[in-house]
This record gives sequence, structure tokens and C-alpha cells, in this order.
Amino acid sequence: MILCMPTIGQKVRVLEGQEWKFNLYSEHRNDGALKYFHPGWDEGLEGYWQEQYVLPRGMSYHDFHQKFNKEPERRKWETTLPAGTVLTIDRIYLRKGASDFDSVTFILNKPKGVKGPMVRFWVKLSDVNSGNLELLPLEEKTATKAAREDTQWG
Repeated sequence: MILCMPTIGQKVRVLEGQEWKFNLYSEHRNDGALKYFHPGWDEGLEGYWQEQYVLPRGMSYHDFHQKFNKEPERRKWETTLPAGTVLTIDRIYLRKGASDFDSVTFILNKPKGVKGPMVRFWVKLSDVNSGNLELLPLEEKTATKAAREDTQWG
């Protein structure tokens, strides 16, 4: 295995002919993705979750998810992305001594013509490492490329 650490903004793609299965955890930062990938995921929550993301007065996101997560089958949702899906790396979280929280946050690159809100979600690092993902080459920014051409080592 060759180690290659991606950078923020770099893109990954689900390998052709394969799909990527991962767990999407019920946590407020994944709410938009849960709504996108699993419509109806929040059914039966006594009206706590509305289209406008309105919680009852005095209820925090933490309280909402604590109530919601009492049902084990709702804590994580197996999610599958098809071959060719492109994601942008938005955040990488690693912390010594807290590997349970190691994660990568992605933004789903929707195909042209697909409308709707941005889909941002985090996935545990173990799911990322076991995924069928390939790192795409960095896209050169015009200004950076020009600056590199101006700087010649001689």
C-alpha cells in the first residue's frame, strides 16, 4: 500500500465498476446528507424535525439526537455511492488518543443540472480507508501555475 495524504479541496472518486458502502451517522452535521441519501430517515420523531430545521423551544441538537439515537437502528445508516461519484475533501479530523473521532468530511459533487442544497457529510476514517475510492490529481490553479513558472531553480 502506498501512503498518500490528500489535501483539503482535493477530489476522490468511487472506482469504476464498484460502489462505496459506508455508515452515515445520525449526528447534526450529517442531517442534510441523511435527508438527501435516506429520505424519511427522521420519521416518527413527533414532529421535532421540520423542513426548516426547527427544533422545539429549549431543545438542542444534542438533545434531539440523544432522543433519536435511543433506537439503535437509527444511529447509523448504511449508505452506498455508485461508481464514478466524485467527492471533494472538505475537512480531515485526526486527534492523538481519540481515534474513535477520526473522520473525513466530504462535499458531494452533483452532476451538472442536478439542483438542490450542497450535501456535506462526515465519514469515519475506517470507512474511508476501506472504501473503493481513488484520489484524483490536484487541479492546478492558474495563479499558482504562473507563480511556479516564474520561479526557476537555476
